[in-house]
Amino acid sequence: MAQSPFLNDPREQLARHIAAAVASPINEVRAMHIRAAEHLSELAKENRLPARSGKTKTAKDA
Repeated sequence: MAQSPFLNDPREQLARHIAAAVASPINEVRAMHIRAAEHLSELAKENRLPARSGKTKTAKDA
C-alpha cells in the first residue's frame, strides 16, 4: 500500500471491515459502515480537513 497522507491511516481498518462484511449478515454490515463513517469523520477532524456538505456545486454557487 502507498504511504497515506493521514496521520492515522484508516485503510487497514477499512480493509478489515470489508473482509468482515463479506461474511456478515446485513445488519452487521450496516453497523460496520456507520462505525467506519464515524471513524473517518473523527480522522478528518483530527487532521483538520474541511467538512463536506454532500451537496454538489451548481453554476449559481461558482
